[in-house]
Amino acid sequence: MTKLSHNSNIGGVTHVVPYDGLLNKIYRYGIQDQPLSWFERSLSNRTRSVSIENHLSSAANISSGVSQGSVLGTLLSFLYINDLPLAVGLPSVMLYADDTVIFTAASNRSTSLS
Repeated sequence: MTKLSHNSNIGGVTHVVPYDGLLNKIYRYGIQDQPLSWFERSLSNRTRSVSIENHLSSAANISSGVSQGSVLGTLLSFLYINDLPLAVGLPSVMLYADDTVIFTAASNRSTSLS
């Protein structure tokens, strides 16, 4: 039997966290009423633009992603992925800081990678 693991840095999750899913998860953690409103206001009406060679694009509304490098952004990313091992339903998923490791067992290497 071959044992394999896949190690992934989830730092990229900060770009794809959907606001509605994040707010739902915050609510399920028991953060409600006024504190939940603070998160909603913090995540609503956000825009991004791109600057290339002194040319700035028009602002576009965004509905996912949290600020990288901020304490709140890191906390929100961890809240979003914290239950990943339960969602996968296997004891073979481990989280540590911004790393995720998924372990699997297969009879041979080619079977486990398909």
